[in-house]
Amino acid sequence: MGTASATVIPLRPFENARRQAERMATPPSTRNVVRAVLYELHAGRDGREVARQLQHARMAASPQGGAA
Repeated sequence: MGTASATVIPLRPFENARRQAERMATPPSTRNVVRAVLYELHAGRDGREVARQLQHARMAASPQGGAA
């Protein structure tokens, strides 16, 4: 018998990105958020960039213009 190789996908990047998306006035679809995080993980990054981009977009669209 060969050894089974399991790929562990961290859930935190998905949760962080989903949470940021839900806080937007017009949130992107959950499917698009998940795809963006998966793309980032498959590219060898940690998956936090999607949440950061969503947060910056949300803050820039706020009435304070991100000052808050």
